[in-house]
Amino acid sequence: MKEEVTTVIYAALRLSEIPELAQIKNQLVLRYNKKFVDRATEDRDLTVDKNIIARLSAQTSDQHIIDKYLEDIARELDVEGMKTNGALTEPVKFVHKTHNNDMDDLTRRLDALRKKD
Repeated sequence: MKEEVTTVIYAALRLSEIPELAQIKNQLVLRYNKKFVDRATEDRDLTVDKNIIARLSAQTSDQHIIDKYLEDIARELDVEGMKTNGALTEPVKFVHKTHNNDMDDLTRRLDALRKKD
């Protein structure tokens, strides 16, 4: 049962957008103690489920994969002027043939991918 409890506590800190998980964690603090929760939050006892740790870890994507996704998105949205050839170090100017909202969405996606690095 220790693995399940520590996994919930560990996940609650990393999935703050799920308020119910935080509520469960708070109940576990009352049930156990703050020291136990602190140790579980950092997985000091190595009891948190390894699959959960792997799924919640921040991993950066390979630049080649990011470029491929961006090229696919640009092709799907019929965007002209999309150049990747390696790292996207300079801002890319887009000329969209159809919908302005699609362009805004593509720009947001590009910004999000750049922030991952």
